[in-house]
Amino acid sequence: MSEMSEVENKKDLEILEGDISKVSSDEEEIEKKPKIKKERTEKQKQQFEEAKKRRQEQILLRKKQQEEEEAERQRELEQKIVKKAIIIKKKQIKEQKVLDKIPDEEEEPKIEKTIQRLKQPVQQKPAVVKPVIEVYKPKYKFY
Repeated sequence: MSEMSEVENKKDLEILEGDISKVSSDEEEIEKKPKIKKERTEKQKQQFEEAKKRRQEQILLRKKQQEEEEAERQRELEQKIVKKAIIIKKKQIKEQKVLDKIPDEEEEPKIEKTIQRLKQPVQQKPAVVKPVIEVYKPKYKFY
């Protein structure tokens, strides 16, 4: 028994003395083992493929909608620009017509005689004198 106890003591001493590298290497081996993933069933794989297809369809659908909205915005913007251009052009045409009506030859301007009427002075009424009333003024002011 003494021999076995000595062998056990030696093993314990090796661990206690600091030969921890052996123990830590055992832990690293345990951590390094890759986890085994569970295989997917055929039905799961099939559903995953269907989901991918639906996702791609939705992505394409959203892209088409965005393109249509962008095209609609462009059309509206172009219509606004065309309307503004038409309004500006009409103003220019009106201004041109006004300028065309003015003759190129300078004619002598007609001088209109204006008659000024003299205003008759208004007779002023005699001012009525109001009696002066004395107001009591306090000696001190409180604020």
